[in-house]
Amino acid sequence: MNGANGAMIDTKKIDKEDLFVWLCHIGSQFNSAFLITDPDFPNEPIVFANEKFTEITGYTEQEVLGETNHFLNGKDTCLNTLVQIAESIKNDAIAKVEILHYKKDGTPFWNDLVIQALHNEEQKNIYNIAIFSDITREKQQEAIVLLQQEIYKGIEKGYALSISLQKICDMTETFFPAGAKCSILQIANDETMRIAAAKSLPTEFNEIVHGLSIGTNMGSCGNAAYTKRNVIVDDIQHAECWKDFREITEKHHLKACWSFPVINHENCVIATFGIYFSEKRKAKELELEFIRKVTPLVLLALKNAENQEKILNLAYIDPFSKLTNYNYFLSEFEEMMSDKPSGFLLLIQPSGYTNIVDSYGKKQLASLLSQLSGRIRKLAHKMEIIISRSSEASLIIAGECEEEDIPLCMSRFLQAAKDPIILDGMELFISLRIGVVSLSKYSGSSGDIVRLADIALTRTKLQAGESVVFYEDRFGTEIQEKMAIQNALIYAIKNKEFYVHFQPKVNVQTGLIESFEALARWDSSSLGSVRPDVFIHEAESLGKIQELEIQIIEQVLSWLVRRKAEKLQLFKISVNISTNHFYVPNFVKNLVRMVSDHGIDPKYICLELTESIGLFDLATARKILTDLNKHGFVSSVDDFGKGFSSLSYIHQLPVSEIKIDRSFISNLEEPGAKVIVETIIQLAKSMKMSSVAEGIETEEQLKVLKQLQCPIGQGFYYYKPMSLDEIDAILRAQDY
Repeated sequence: MNGANGAMIDTKKIDKEDLFVWLCHIGSQFNSAFLITDPDFPNEPIVFANEKFTEITGYTEQEVLGETNHFLNGKDTCLNTLVQIAESIKNDAIAKVEILHYKKDGTPFWNDLVIQALHNEEQKNIYNIAIFSDITREKQQEAIVLLQQEIYKGIEKGYALSISLQKICDMTETFFPAGAKCSILQIANDETMRIAAAKSLPTEFNEIVHGLSIGTNMGSCGNAAYTKRNVIVDDIQHAECWKDFREITEKHHLKACWSFPVINHENCVIATFGIYFSEKRKAKELELEFIRKVTPLVLLALKNAENQEKILNLAYIDPFSKLTNYNYFLSEFEEMMSDKPSGFLLLIQPSGYTNIVDSYGKKQLASLLSQLSGRIRKLAHKMEIIISRSSEASLIIAGECEEEDIPLCMSRFLQAAKDPIILDGMELFISLRIGVVSLSKYSGSSGDIVRLADIALTRTKLQAGESVVFYEDRFGTEIQEKMAIQNALIYAIKNKEFYVHFQPKVNVQTGLIESFEALARWDSSSLGSVRPDVFIHEAESLGKIQELEIQIIEQVLSWLVRRKAEKLQLFKISVNISTNHFYVPNFVKNLVRMVSDHGIDPKYICLELTESIGLFDLATARKILTDLNKHGFVSSVDDFGKGFSSLSYIHQLPVSEIKIDRSFISNLEEPGAKVIVETIIQLAKSMKMSSVAEGIETEEQLKVLKQLQCPIGQGFYYYKPMSLDEIDAILRAQDY
């Protein structure tokens, strides 16, 4: 350490009293709380506290001198953390923890605490220094993110709404003094208040509130619901809105109540979020800021609860077989894998399923899989399994069992085809193919394990009749191919081998081209033509997707610049942006600079995002998209309806377009698919967004989409993806 004259100070040789003076001088200049305790005295009392300590805790130095540093502990302080601190000090190690402490007024705060022991030259502990900062704001944000994830999980799992709402109350209470009690009241259509979550409040009080009409004299929550404003009452006994309830509030020691209306997109109050205190309490800005962040979670839970059945069906139920779908399977399988089980994952498929489709149609194939699933469940009734439809003709199953029992399970599953399947009133005998992966032998991500099962299933087609193939390492030659692709991809990015094709987006009613989607293509100098799904995945895994997408954007802008110079009509171009690129710092700034450098109006660039963009960091995604909108860009959500996540956040993000996943368009002849497409089109209209039907391939599909008033279509029925020269030729021919 440096002294005042710049020389090094040896804390082991300096006199203890001189060291104390020096430490006090240093500590008084710290911008963090700074405490000194003296281990020479019993209970190691505090002998110095700086002004920042007073600012954070509310205690003066005089109030804490002689106290132990345990006086900041409270009812929810973690005992294990205290033991960790003691062990670190005992072992002469720096103690660094995050711990819940309490201020003088009882308010809990999260403390980022570091404790360092100082020793003299005889290695005697002469002082302990504690330095800490209030990180409550960061912990609040962390808690809100975790709670948001819990709400999504609750929606996904079909949990009762009350569970999600009570979790919001429970979490909020932890950031306020002991005795704080939260409530969430739903506002019914008849403008009465209904208890939705309030387990901390007395039953007698809740029974009185339940069923009351909203109004200015109906307590803080009734007033907030009626006026659509926050109602902060720091003294219930002297508040006009509480005059008719003073007896019950006094009986249960409710002294203050803050209430916040929960307002939906139609500007209607659908609930209130209230917090009660056992002492009179004025609201602090940090507390109000926290509640303002919590209240939208109530709206999220309530809004999604309204459409829970519809959302869950669209997200997790295959509309044709009524089985759970691949998204559901992955969610459940990842939870299973967290326990590192012994067991299997398999893909099972009827042989010659294409003949079944040709003879009976896709609807009957879905019925076959549904019947097959029911039989397998009966055969596996003694074991825990997850079974879902993974593709048009396959079931995916995961189960837990001992390694040596896996072959027996496979033999049992083959018995599911012993009796005929009834399709359209006809008996059909089928044989089954099964590709299996042992969970004890192979690990990795869920996608990796499914991929191995798929490789094994592919190898069953080399055998006639029913077949079971267990994945083996020798099947993994694709790993070498993967490495070859990655090496070639790095070279390709460096040498700009990637080029762009455009696929037109067409007005469904008029057939006129309205815009384009830019699609990356790659003809490798060493590998030849590489599929987009392959190289995009590898670019993301290598962290090279940003560079690749920038090259595509540059080509899009150059095309627009050329048309602008030739005074030709400009079109909006959709550019695919990966999640990894979207969240890169300065993404918006870099994009604005690129477009500005080319002299192109940002309105001609539409950013097409993956459907899970909001689940990574919803708040950041909203901010980025809002910034993009301010600069004139528009955005689109790709593959809408394919997964659950886009439905769960779409109403919270400022996007202007949703693209209906091609799987629904390809099955438009099925009533279920048609209903889903119609729902998405109407959803887009109600949210003032445009909808685009992807993958249109037939006249019949176009006819249905016209009936459903889908505005924009895209697919091979109109145009395939084409080179820029081909696009230019088409536009010239059509006089654009």
